[in-house]
Amino acid sequence: KAYFMTVAGIANNALAACLNTAFTATLTAPAFSMPAFDDSAAPFPAGLVMDRSGKVTGTPAAPGVTNVSVLVTDQVTGFMCRQAVVMTVRGITNLPLPQAQVDIPYSQQLTTSGFVVASFSIQSGSLPAGLSLSAAGLISGTPTTAQTTTAVVLMNDLATGAQCAQGVTITAAVGQFKFNINWSN
Repeated sequence: KAYFMTVAGIANNALAACLNTAFTATLTAPAFSMPAFDDSAAPFPAGLVMDRSGKVTGTPAAPGVTNVSVLVTDQVTGFMCRQAVVMTVRGITNLPLPQAQVDIPYSQQLTTSGFVVASFSIQSGSLPAGLSLSAAGLISGTPTTAQTTTAVVLMNDLATGAQCAQGVTITAAVGQFKFNINWSN
């Protein structure tokens, strides 16, 4: 006598999005005749929502990895299955960056979430004059002009090929000088 077992569950249980970028994906449960999805026990991160058809939409608001608990119910058979869906939001985690001072050396390492090995480059815009971005994500140099600039930084995962772009704003300001004057008679 032969026995057959159908393994039910969500086929695409690992999703990835870029921070502050519109995202759409639809979860699938091939073993279910008419699946209905529910993430109320442990929902998708801020900015993302899932409807009952399994469609996840929105613009993720914070980088990081979230384990979402999704309940799938077959509306024909009543069969239910709960499964974790890993939602990774890729992006720079240490923004906003501290203000730079004109004629004072500046160094800030960009840190990311969701990348195995990130490589950085400027896609558009610029950093304040005197600052540069290394492929390792280090912004360094000595600002020469008081200005606020925004550069769109392209992050490329050298391990997976995933890419995301994110705006980085830096203000270079003229420093304040403090004098101590001692009067003596």
